[in-house]
Amino acid sequence: AEVDAGAAAKWIDSLKSEPRDAAISGYAAGVASQDHAQAMAWAIKVQNPVTHDRITKVVATDWLRMQPNEARAWIEKSQLSSKEKQRLLDEK
Repeated sequence: AEVDAGAAAKWIDSLKSEPRDAAISGYAAGVASQDHAQAMAWAIKVQNPVTHDRITKVVATDWLRMQPNEARAWIEKSQLSSKEKQRLLDEK
């Protein structure tokens, strides 16, 4: 089934707190196989630290396995903290 990314984004942005984090995690996991960069852009928006760490790790690990150069470049250029960048890049 094809996903309307614009509609999904609008719906996710209307949510608050934990339901929003859960929706982002599900969306990021779902699009990761087709667009890792989009999945990671969504994953880093998760506010709950435990959920954030889990979904960014899942997306980064898969992306680094499938497209290591692209994944490294995206992570290194992102606005993530140095500590988080290192955590994601170490997850191969």
